[in-house]
Amino acid sequence: MLIVTFFLTTILCIIYIIKTKQYFNKTLWASAKLQGKEEERIRIATALHDNVIAQLHQLNLQVDNKLLQNRLQTIIQLVRNISHSLSPPMFNRLSLAELIQDVLNNLKHHYDITFYITSTVQYTLTQQQKLQLFRIFQEITTNIIKHANATSINVHLKYTQHYVAIHIKDNGQGFDQQLVSQNGLGLQNIALYAQALQAQYRIKTLISKGTSFTLLIPKPLYL
Repeated sequence: MLIVTFFLTTILCIIYIIKTKQYFNKTLWASAKLQGKEEERIRIATALHDNVIAQLHQLNLQVDNKLLQNRLQTIIQLVRNISHSLSPPMFNRLSLAELIQDVLNNLKHHYDITFYITSTVQYTLTQQQKLQLFRIFQEITTNIIKHANATSINVHLKYTQHYVAIHIKDNGQGFDQQLVSQNGLGLQNIALYAQALQAQYRIKTLISKGTSFTLLIPKPLYL
């Protein structure tokens, strides 16, 4: 009987070790893939800032037409916004809350914005975790802008003894989850970032009732 118990215990331990290794291998794979994406984002953002914007400014100085100058200024600002979205200035010095607030400030003329933070503990996110959470936030807000037809966005950033979470809700038209492909680029990116964070997330939506997104990272991964 003892031999059988020992044998079964050994088998269970081996299975646990294999599954744990597979889980962390997937996490490492997701992190490596995202690192490549971030390097490409930085390269493109730098090219836009140092080359495209500089060329547009030079062209603007050579134009005498006021209407065309105004149009060029609009294009310059648009390209600058894209560059900042790809690689936010001062990213390493800003907190996640400050990065989120900066994005929401640019949306407040078009949406009724609510953003609040609750915290019951001292917390520290690594730069990598902060970046991945911010990218998820960007994906969600981009989807709201492009598809939701919403008038309000509610964001709640929460830190507790057991987890850090972000909740994003809009009052838009919602969608039928069965009809929306899980293979879409936005949802793929969210899944990849969540995997790298070892986080869980949930999307709830009803037609004409808006959409909510909640992501949760267990405490041991951020403290």
